[in-house]
Amino acid sequence: MASFADGVSRPLRRGLTGVVAAALLAACASGRGPAVSGPVVPAAGLPAADTLLRQPEHVVLIAIPGLVAADFLPAPGVRATAPQLAVLAEAGLAVEALLPVFPPLSLPALVSLVTGRGPVRHGVWQSQSIGERGLGAPGPVPASAVQGGTLWQAVAAAGGAVASFDWPATAGTAIAQPLPAAVTDPAAAAPGPARDTAIAAAACTLLIGPDPPRLLLLRLSQADIARASAAPGSVAAQRSIAGADAQVARLVGCLRQAARLESTAIVVTGDHGALPVHTAILPNARLADVGLVTLERGRRVVSWRALARSNGGTAFVYARDAEDALLARRALDESARRSGAFRVVSAQELLARGADPEAWFGLDAAPGWVFDDGFDTSLFAPATRRAAGGYAPGEQRMATGLVAFGAGLRSGLRVPEMRQIDVAPTLAGLLGVGLPDADGLALVGVLRSRGSSE
Repeated sequence: MASFADGVSRPLRRGLTGVVAAALLAACASGRGPAVSGPVVPAAGLPAADTLLRQPEHVVLIAIPGLVAADFLPAPGVRATAPQLAVLAEAGLAVEALLPVFPPLSLPALVSLVTGRGPVRHGVWQSQSIGERGLGAPGPVPASAVQGGTLWQAVAAAGGAVASFDWPATAGTAIAQPLPAAVTDPAAAAPGPARDTAIAAAACTLLIGPDPPRLLLLRLSQADIARASAAPGSVAAQRSIAGADAQVARLVGCLRQAARLESTAIVVTGDHGALPVHTAILPNARLADVGLVTLERGRRVVSWRALARSNGGTAFVYARDAEDALLARRALDESARRSGAFRVVSAQELLARGADPEAWFGLDAAPGWVFDDGFDTSLFAPATRRAAGGYAPGEQRMATGLVAFGAGLRSGLRVPEMRQIDVAPTLAGLLGVGLPDADGLALVGVLRSRGSSE
């Protein structure tokens, strides 16, 4: 299968890199970069539906981890947490429940959004690899790790320029744009509000420039950071969503300023929902108790015969052979029965979910409980985070939301459910490119027919 880095010609990659770098550096050097955030562009400031192009010249795909439909579709009389998205949802289309891939985690979800495939097909599960000494440190996932074709490859193959800021699994390609050296805020080096501000400024520079990319991918990180320390729906969580929404407002304002709203489609999506959590389950501590993991000084893995890797509300258990897998299952079955905090999931059920086929079996946490990869003297410990995703299919709170407005899209539309794997083929249809590797379907009902009056 083709790798993520295939399909972009060298001249196209070289030309795009030069345009992006020159535009960003010029804006930063002159001090003309967009402001920290933008005021909400009201419905009256958006172009009328009959003025939108039937096929977009540009598509902007924005990921806001932690976004859910309630943020832009509030109850009557309640102010929206994301007011700019609420305006776009009313004028364009809103997906009430975007059903996540399994496991519902940010990295595999965002890769699925640009491939139209679940992780069992695109091959990206976690940022941690499993080696001889256990789990490696989290790190960037190279584009070459993605199996099969991608939306941005398809756009590039059709001659369109593509750029991305902080979209995962684009490392090692020219579409992955670094922030310019002229960004002086040291906080922008790490995920969070300052980095989102710098990314929005850089994206606006591209969008109002002489040759904006056909496809622009952005990931705003502040809500993801807040999700680790704040419960869903808390003031801190809502503040982070509002901060990301302000950057969306800036991008909408930039497109309006450049008279490009009529020719651009804006798509904003979350990654997965989250549940509040209180207690961590450490299955590797139990595996160490029965001799399946050998530790140095109680924490560092020297060797292992069975090992669990957390997905938040679920975990996959790997083993060297069938005998080790059986011993691990017996030990964890006993702990699950005694505690009631989790259950063991068979390999057959895992495969039916589309889980990692390398896992021998899995674990499902009860609501409020979350798996942790660490080792301790006990199977349970206070959770170090306040919210988690990764729960089993059927947990409705894992659903996220999606808002889209602009060229090629129908107006005033509500979509009750849509699968994450349907997003990429739908955007491929919007862009007029093929995505043959996708397992999802293009939702033709959200696209304006070339001959319709909508």
